[in-house]
Order: sequence, then C-alpha cells, then structure tokens
Amino acid sequence: MNRIKYYSICVLIVTIIFFSIFRAWAEKTELTSEEKQWLSEHKIIKIAPDPFFPPIEQIDKDGNYIGIAAEFMKIIENELGIKFQVVHCKDWDEVLQKAKSRKVDMLPAAAQTPQRKKYMLFSSPYLEFPGVIINRKDSGDIKSTEQLYDKSVAIVSGYVWEDFFRLHHPEINIIPVNSLTEGLRKVSTGAVDAMIGTLPVVIYYIEKEGIANLRVTGETGYYTKLSILTRDDWPLLNSIMDKTLRGISDKKKKAILQKWISIERKPIFERKIFWIILISILALSTVVVYVIYTWNGTLKKQVEQKTQ
Repeated sequence: MNRIKYYSICVLIVTIIFFSIFRAWAEKTELTSEEKQWLSEHKIIKIAPDPFFPPIEQIDKDGNYIGIAAEFMKIIENELGIKFQVVHCKDWDEVLQKAKSRKVDMLPAAAQTPQRKKYMLFSSPYLEFPGVIINRKDSGDIKSTEQLYDKSVAIVSGYVWEDFFRLHHPEINIIPVNSLTEGLRKVSTGAVDAMIGTLPVVIYYIEKEGIANLRVTGETGYYTKLSILTRDDWPLLNSIMDKTLRGISDKKKKAILQKWISIERKPIFERKIFWIILISILALSTVVVYVIYTWNGTLKKQVEQKTQ
C-alpha cells in the first residue's frame, strides 16, 4: 500500500514537471516561416508613444523613451532582433494622426476603440488600469459616473475615455483638453467640475505638479486595456507582436510593473515633503530662538546701563 502511494506521488510530481515544461515551451515565441521572412525584410519599425503618459510611457527631458511600455518594447526588440525607431510627437492627437497616415507603424500602448479599428490592428491587451474621477478636496465626493451628469468634465482629447463617455454617457458635458496637466489645473482652479483619467497616470501628475487640493474620489466602472496597435496593412506585424507579448513571462511582467508603480506607500520619513517641512520648521525655530536671544541680550544691557 505504501509502495502504491509512493508511486502515485512520483507520477504526480513527474506530471506537474512535464506540464510546466510544456507550458514554458508553448509560451515561447514560435514564428512561422512567413513571419520570419517578413521580419528579415523589416528590421526597423517606427513607433509613436504618447509623450505625456507616465508611468506607462513618456518622452523624458533628454528625449528618451521610458516607462512600462518602453520596458516591454526592449524585451520585444531583444527577442526578435529588430529595432524600434521612436518617432517623437507633440501630443496624443499627433500620434493618432501619424498612425492614420501610416507615418508610423505601431503604437506601443493604446486602447482598442471602434475608431482606431478603422486603420489599426490590435494585439491582446497586456496592461489594464481603471478610469478614475478626480475632484477638489473642498467639493463634495463624486464617486460614480452618474454623479457627473450635467457637470463639466475634463478629458484629454483623443484618449479612450472621451469615446467611452460620449457614447455611453452623453449627459456629461465633456471639456476636451490637450494634456492631463491642463485638465488637472482646470479642476484645481474650478474651471471644470471634475476630470477623468487613468489611475497611475493621474496620481503621477498630481504628485509631480504638487496640486494639493485634488484627490481621486471614485472609479468610473471602465478600464483602459492597453494593447500594441499595428497598421492594418501589415497583418504579419500584428501576429508577431501578439505572439511575442504572450511569450513574456509573468515574472518579467510583474518586475516591470513593480519598477514603475509603487504599491506600498513610503514611510513618512522617506518622503521628500516630510524633510522639506521638517527643515522649514527647524529653520524657523532657529530664527525665532536667535531673535529672542538677541532681544534678551539687548534688554539686559539696557537694564545694566540704567542700574549703573
């Protein structure tokens, strides 16, 4: 009986190992001869990232392409032995215009919409983030999409949220803006009632711009599922990107996300604002003590002079 049990356990272990190896083999990028031939003829692929969409992607002050999507693009370059040529655009509207006119071949991280389907092909989504509502701290909480009805709401022009809410919630008065920074400032100053954006992106800009009177008050119920978008006259590029994305291990994906998105909040003493406030208080205290000490010394001399 013990021998049978022992053999059963061995068979189970071997089975698990076999399926693990099979799964790893299945997930490895296996291109067809046609796809390999296409790649050999297209060693440089032009891509156009969103210049202002951190931490997902952006063009930094030195002109470098960085962010979560950029990390995925590096892996794909190494896997396929190709080069992505980054085309710089001034904003997202220009990105879409270049994609429509085929001046670029691929968008590294974009949502799937009916409008984009007219001229682009989509890979399977590889990033997913919720759409959130941003409001002023001194205003009432807006926790749901329905509470935005008859209110002015800023949305970056061309972003997927504009398509979603114009189609499904026409009761909302959408105010298109050129950038997230512009929209957040409009909310901060009261020019609009609220803003809708992608969670990690709006948090990044609120902290970067130091807009202290804003907060995320609710979720929209919609999610942006980001895919690699490729020009529709190059179907082989789409199948190649889709296969390569699926071949990236969960471990690598998790490492990239942890690098760019902080899940745990830093302790208070590790935050920059803590040290700024602390140094300011210490400096002010030093000045106050010095003034008091100097004043007391002056009074003491005056008393001594009168006493003499």
